[in-house]
Amino acid sequence: MKTFYVSILWDESHLWVLLVLNFFKTLSFPVAIISAKDIQNNWLNKYKPKYLIVPGGWASLKAKKLTVTGIQNIRDYVKKGGVYIGFCGGAGLALKGKKEKSLNLCPLIRKKFSQRLPNFSGDIWCKTKSEKLLLPVWWPSQFEYNHIYSKIKVLAKYDKPGEDFWISDLKLNKITSNLQDWEQLYQINLNPLKLKNEPCIIQGKFGNGKYILSYPHLETPASPQANKLFAQFLDLSIPNEFQANQINLKQTSPLKNHFSDLHSEMLNFIKFCCEHFLVLWRRPWLLAWRRGIPGSFFNFILAYLHYLQNNSLPEINIQWKTYEPKFKKLWPKFIQLSTQFILTERYILTKKQPSSPIQSSCTTQQALKQHLFGQFPGYGGIYGQLISILDELALTKAKLELCPDLL
Repeated sequence: MKTFYVSILWDESHLWVLLVLNFFKTLSFPVAIISAKDIQNNWLNKYKPKYLIVPGGWASLKAKKLTVTGIQNIRDYVKKGGVYIGFCGGAGLALKGKKEKSLNLCPLIRKKFSQRLPNFSGDIWCKTKSEKLLLPVWWPSQFEYNHIYSKIKVLAKYDKPGEDFWISDLKLNKITSNLQDWEQLYQINLNPLKLKNEPCIIQGKFGNGKYILSYPHLETPASPQANKLFAQFLDLSIPNEFQANQINLKQTSPLKNHFSDLHSEMLNFIKFCCEHFLVLWRRPWLLAWRRGIPGSFFNFILAYLHYLQNNSLPEINIQWKTYEPKFKKLWPKFIQLSTQFILTERYILTKKQPSSPIQSSCTTQQALKQHLFGQFPGYGGIYGQLISILDELALTKAKLELCPDLL
């Protein structure tokens, strides 16, 4: 039976699983892509990979996809000697919680929203036992760390923000003089001192196995110190100059197909958002957006279309035919209504009525937002239907390219 050193859980990760794939592609290292259904069907016990990597995304939605059966199978896998590595939402999934919503590998819980620094992102200096590293974070939660859990090793702590560090849609190094005014306006904590010495990467034992939980995204492209730390956790030997390849979502494919056409349409829509000062390019693979704009959803669609546009696999084209009528019916509505949403939000901002991720500042705009994207936290609406189709197609592509014998 074929064995695998590294397996990656696909479900409810969107952009973040593509970053993990990019990391291993840069290394030319073989991996197995598995779904929540695979785990429910006892895949981990059958193939016994050394590592299970769970990328970022909504922890609650990952748990829902896994079901109680999948959750128990991951617990059994780690208990028998497997190693669980979770990033961001994958880290949160492993914490203490209700058995149908959490893996309960680690006795820690998430820090309460009111006590943590929410919605921070970018580069931050972190302290390990031997050095300081510049690590990227993308809107993580925080551990409610308690020293009574002496068997939990703190592998890294937050120290101080780097140059590219944002809180919500505010770039920190531009607003340090009046943070209290911004906090009063945003009604959330904005002071990065709340992060000082907070644990951000932890390790612990569960049965005969162990878990490594990291709120920093160590798979982030072109982040050499983070990428090297990730490789160390995997016991992989890498060149000193190694860093994961940069991903450029604006790069178009020389192949002309339905995915490349959709990719171009999405790029044009994002250009429109940029022209109205509600979205900007932060990194070649990542957007930034004004508070209240569902920029991550636009980012995720673009990332999947970019991934699928260089596709010449006949299996994908066959699968696409099944989804094509539904997708082509939804797609024009999504672009049209999203354009309307952006224009309305631009008007609202001009009238000084700021929105938040949870609630738009006018009821009609909130209704449109829910129709398009569903209820926050999480997602749904027209976007939910589109991203589900793209997710299925991208999963098939990943499996065909990386582990076709598992299909």
